[in-house]
Amino acid sequence: MGVRIRLVRMGLKRNPIYNIAVSDNKRGLTKKPIEVIGTYDAHSKPLPGAPNKKLKEVHLDFERARYWLGVGAQPSDTVTSLFRKFGIIPNPYHPTVKK
Repeated sequence: MGVRIRLVRMGLKRNPIYNIAVSDNKRGLTKKPIEVIGTYDAHSKPLPGAPNKKLKEVHLDFERARYWLGVGAQPSDTVTSLFRKFGIIPNPYHPTVKK
């Protein structure tokens, strides 16, 4: 069983919102996923109080993401970079200091 964690495009034209979904690797992208563990809004919005800084919204269930990685689900490249930003997957270029 090949399970992937990938982004599934939703939303309107020129305004994409992506679901972070767990799906079977052999099923097509248009089939219903096993589970949706979060959303990613690709459009950056201005940060309140700092108009020069932009903010991209990500809503993620960390426990379910760790569970699916623990049972062997393979994240796509984009999902891997998102998980590294949140610390779910360790970043090999920035090793943590062990004492």
